[in-house]
Amino acid sequence: MEKEKVLEKLKQRDRQITQERKYFIDLCAQAGGHFTAADLLELDKQNSDKLSRATVYNSLKVFLEIGFLRRLPDLDSTDYYEIRRSLHPHANCRQCGRVIDIPVDLMEIVESWDLPFQLERISMSIEGLCERCYSKRLTN
Repeated sequence: MEKEKVLEKLKQRDRQITQERKYFIDLCAQAGGHFTAADLLELDKQNSDKLSRATVYNSLKVFLEIGFLRRLPDLDSTDYYEIRRSLHPHANCRQCGRVIDIPVDLMEIVESWDLPFQLERISMSIEGLCERCYSKRLTN
């Protein structure tokens, strides 16, 4: 989602467009892939140390509400987030915690089903060992 569209969604939901929120959008894009609140705080500390812990958590909540971010369910006990793009499953490494996108568009598949109810949420995650952890296991 482009930054301008995210800002427009904030406006539509009567949310203030602040410098911190603009910076937060950039920070999420810089984090890339899957990230935690702690990842964002660390990235902010490396960049400029502008955001407090409370600002990060409040921003996560706001950007989840407007649909810019998606919380990844079923991944360990840590909340992971990603910028909302396609709806796809994730693989979670049980050993190192790495989260990997599975390149399948779940929405495209599910839309072809004749479901007798209003779809609200889809989630799918796969657990196992990533290539790196599996290779280490074989060599030990």
